[in-house]
Amino acid sequence: MSLNQVGFESTLQQMVQILKVVVFSAFLAACGQSPLAVEAPDQAEKSDSAGQDSSKVSGSVGVGPTGASTTIDGPNGSTNSSAISAPVIGAANSNNKVAIPDFGAYIGMNSGDEANGVTLAGRENLLGHKMAIERVFYPNRNWTLDRININQIVNSYVNGRIPMVSYKVGAWKNITSGRSDAIIDKLAGLIKDSGIPMLLTFHHEPEDDACSNNTPNCGEGQTAQDYVDMWRYIHNRFAALQVDNVSWNWIIMGWQWGPGGNDTVRNHIESMFPGVDYVDWMSADLYNMAGNCSLTAREINSRWRELGVEGQGWYDWASQFSKPLALAEWGTFDDKLVDGRKAQWLRNASETLKSWTNIKAITYFDRDHLGCDWRIDTGGNIELDGYRDLINDPYFIKGE
Repeated sequence: MSLNQVGFESTLQQMVQILKVVVFSAFLAACGQSPLAVEAPDQAEKSDSAGQDSSKVSGSVGVGPTGASTTIDGPNGSTNSSAISAPVIGAANSNNKVAIPDFGAYIGMNSGDEANGVTLAGRENLLGHKMAIERVFYPNRNWTLDRININQIVNSYVNGRIPMVSYKVGAWKNITSGRSDAIIDKLAGLIKDSGIPMLLTFHHEPEDDACSNNTPNCGEGQTAQDYVDMWRYIHNRFAALQVDNVSWNWIIMGWQWGPGGNDTVRNHIESMFPGVDYVDWMSADLYNMAGNCSLTAREINSRWRELGVEGQGWYDWASQFSKPLALAEWGTFDDKLVDGRKAQWLRNASETLKSWTNIKAITYFDRDHLGCDWRIDTGGNIELDGYRDLINDPYFIKGE
């Protein structure tokens, strides 16, 4: 069952939303900000980088600060939702938030190697499915009054995908000091006027840029409390401006809860949690890291880790907060010594994800990034078939 078949009221809401986005896109074009002039994410910069009510919807995870949940038909007495209609994915609920699936998880991707002709649309053609959700990055260089924009967000939405958005914001103390108020207000206005339901993050993977005992690069002397203060400041400013189409999505690296984790660093990350009143979704970036990106083929072979091994600790910890969870980034290497091992890793990951029923969205990181090649088609069709099996599973909610 598609979300646009839920009922006449939902369909009418979608039609109104489509018209709103079209009008807003025309407004952007008139202002010289073409919604289709998408800036590619700066992957190098990527790496350097309210309250929860008690309601549940048919056993689903409750939504966050401002409102009612929206049901996507589940397995008991109804049809599983394995496809949703473009361009309004997620059939935003009465408060214009991204709907939380009652059953299954949105499937999506961040993909692109424009120099070699690789695009997300091309990946969708290759796989025979539209993605339901798209990971969108805005690097630090965009955090200026003249460069702040939502072009990628609009592009994602009009192409039928839920935007899962990350903005890097520079020094966190510049936020709480008020120096970035004009930027925050401009961005809040653009997002509010667009009406696009989205998952929104400010500074994903903050543990890489905050000082702790085990952090070699701590940015500008930023602390965990500086991060929490920054997040809450922006959240409260958006709330004061009545931006109601944002679900606040906290994104960290989940591997510190795995076999290679460190108690000190893990405690440091936990101290960066902004609080249940300021977070709607909780997300992790989880990879078959095999140590790091510079290992030999033999080292990768010997240090191989399944998603369930790497992520179970984070999943158990995050589930205690009763929030919808997501994998904002995830992926695996090839094992050059064992044909088909990557494909089997992906098939095993599919089963793990279906057992992690609090996971409501997954976005694969389909890039060759700083020597880590996570692309779905490395190794040829024998490996690609593993991802094909995953996306073909009706548990994972796709676009049409």
